Amino acid sequence: MKTLVWIIGLAITVAVVFTQVSRGAKTSTASESVSSSTVDNSPTPEVVAQCANCHGKDGVSNIRYVPHLAGQRREYLVTQLRAFQGNMRKNPGMHAVVQPLTEKSINDIAAFYWAQGQTKRTESDGGSSVTLKPKFAELVEKCDRCHEANEFNQEAIQQYPILAGQRQEYLAHEMRDFQSKHMRENEMMYAMTDILIGEEVDKLAEYYENRRSTERVGRR
Repeated sequence: MKTLVWIIGLAITVAVVFTQVSRGAKTSTASESVSSSTVDNSPTPEVVAQCANCHGKDGVSNIRYVPHLAGQRREYLVTQLRAFQGNMRKNPGMHAVVQPLTEKSINDIAAFYWAQGQTKRTESDGGSSVTLKPKFAELVEKCDRCHEANEFNQEAIQQYPILAGQRQEYLAHEMRDFQSKHMRENEMMYAMTDILIGEEVDKLAEYYENRRSTERVGRR
């Protein structure tokens, strides 16, 4: 009789332990699922779709006056989104789009487009094969001090945008905005664009559009 009671007690104990272990495993799995979703840095599909209306599905714009976002430096994108949100960079359309964004959303969007990759530079690109007149070569050298063209260079100044591969119309428009000194404050860019005369703005913009080929690569 005592043996039978002992066996029944042991069976109950094993059953209780098994139940607790099973519950613990389920809790752990649920916890891991929550943790996984928490660290997901992808912006919501709604936000990406809204950006894609102008900047293209994968961050490559088909609108000549709208910049490519794919492969643009993350820190630069964060800075500009905050500037649009605070209306320090004036653009009514962008202000309305970014106004509701949280700080996490801003960082997620920047990380998302940085991860899309840029256009791959080749030896036949304008940046390496075109012979420039002395003054123009000097202008490019000055621009490259801040706007270093290689997106994979981690030593580049991350708060400054990559110009290579951007649309000519967009770059020319931005330079003329700096010349007008009314869209946003940037004393350095005021000084840089003030030295540009006549068609030099368009030539410089054309140079940077052709700086990279159209072959695309993903992030590494």
